[in-house]
Amino acid sequence: MTKPMESDSITMILKFKTIITIGMLLVSSYSLGSEFTYNEAEQHWRENKETSVYQAYATKFMKYSKAHRLDSNLGCSKLGSEIVRQYLIINHGNSKKYAFVKDVVSNFDTPKSRCFIDSYNGMQVQKPPYLPFVLQMEFK
Repeated sequence: MTKPMESDSITMILKFKTIITIGMLLVSSYSLGSEFTYNEAEQHWRENKETSVYQAYATKFMKYSKAHRLDSNLGCSKLGSEIVRQYLIINHGNSKKYAFVKDVVSNFDTPKSRCFIDSYNGMQVQKPPYLPFVLQMEFK
């Protein structure tokens, strides 16, 4: 049983995510970038993962993600036992400083993977060194 204050916080986070997602859907309709399939995203990631610019941005992103507990705020890990591998497609480079996670593709379509997709899709992030930028995430 959740405490009333916890329940209110979760509701507030979900409402905020919904507002952000709606806004991002509106922005997405004007994007020139193409969507990636899982295999295309994986190929793009494989081609870039060893570069120093990829490594530097990925390290910075992971530190930000862990510091803000993005992986655990909504309890996604508790929704299944499978290892979820996802690729975040970062695009929308209209700002000099920020970009957005335009899409998230996953190796599974389960409640756990959908929860992580909802956690990251539409999120504003520091602009990576190039766009589109495909970032691999793995959740146990």
